Amino acid sequence: MTSIENIRNGINLSEAIKLLNALQSVGTDKLLAVLSEDDVGVAKDATLNKLVNALQSVATDKLLVDISQDDVGLAKDATLTDLFSPVSNSGSVSATANTEGLTVSLDKGGRPFVNVYYNVGGACTIYVEISRDNNTWRPLDTITTTASKESVEPYPWITYPYIRVRTPTTNISVEFEIVASR
Repeated sequence: MTSIENIRNGINLSEAIKLLNALQSVGTDKLLAVLSEDDVGVAKDATLNKLVNALQSVATDKLLVDISQDDVGLAKDATLTDLFSPVSNSGSVSATANTEGLTVSLDKGGRPFVNVYYNVGGACTIYVEISRDNNTWRPLDTITTTASKESVEPYPWITYPYIRVRTPTTNISVEFEIVASR
């Protein structure tokens, strides 16, 4: 039985975990010597694109997840390190320059775990919002401060692709940071 036939006949949970751990440790666009040909049914120098194609040929009931390039937004030769790296955006405004409030948004790229850091110089209302199209925003959380405050708020399992943090409050210093990860 060839290695590809081994994959088509299913990967048990232990093998799937070993495969995922090994793939996450790869830091280049090639699967170098981290995996053997028998482990995943692809040559050691196969690109990630070839590996994804091989995994896509497996019956979905044999794998935990049906992998698709469109689902994970992966470029032709993107590395798993790129796909699993956190993404972030931040912004700040001083009290004297704050004439309009502050808004910071982030395209999460499918990363469901979000942390929002804020540091405000006075009483304000902070709106945390989510969107599927970066145009129509839905409320996720409202944070009200009565004085200066600094905190990090976790938001797990956010499936919307976009998130933003904003405050319309003026004349106070404001700093926002959004970090999303898998």
